[in-house]
Amino acid sequence: MNPSGPTSNTLDLFIRAHWRRLHAAACQRGCRPTEAEDVVQDVFLSLVRRGLIESLASRPTEAQASYLFLRLRSVLMNRWRDARRQCRGALEMSVSIDEEAVPELLTNATPATEADRPWLAKCISNALDRLQQQTRAPHWQMISPWLLEEPHGAARSGAQRAALHRARQKLRALVREEMNGSFKDWNMAWSP
Repeated sequence: MNPSGPTSNTLDLFIRAHWRRLHAAACQRGCRPTEAEDVVQDVFLSLVRRGLIESLASRPTEAQASYLFLRLRSVLMNRWRDARRQCRGALEMSVSIDEEAVPELLTNATPATEADRPWLAKCISNALDRLQQQTRAPHWQMISPWLLEEPHGAARSGAQRAALHRARQKLRALVREEMNGSFKDWNMAWSP
């Protein structure tokens, strides 16, 4: 490798040999012709900066082309990523400190669904009581703290996960029974 860089003749021949194919490949991947020129220039500039032109020029033409197409793909992916990168917080909505300007929270709650909350809480409570009565005492002591938490909580043994899964299935069925057939109506009211 020449420490002062590639000779101008080597560089010129190398660029002439690969320019058109790289430019066409960049255009095929969605670049406008002027943008494709910039991309190809970036590819060759990165090779010159790394001092790879002379070593690449000594390889067979197929090896040169495959390496150049990989570099082109890398440059295109980096440009695509950088073009879509957002500044931190750019999409966040700013809120004024004045209480009058605070936007109202958007929810799916309607007066009908809000009126159903106490009824639904009673259905769930009754279903939990029925499940406790149907489950043996030591078994209930083990699963009751985990029953209403998120499924991906603490690490549990296989037997504990299986028991918890069965208990949740049974609880779902009991809640639907307590809702006495109105589950579909209530579920439709909450779907967007």
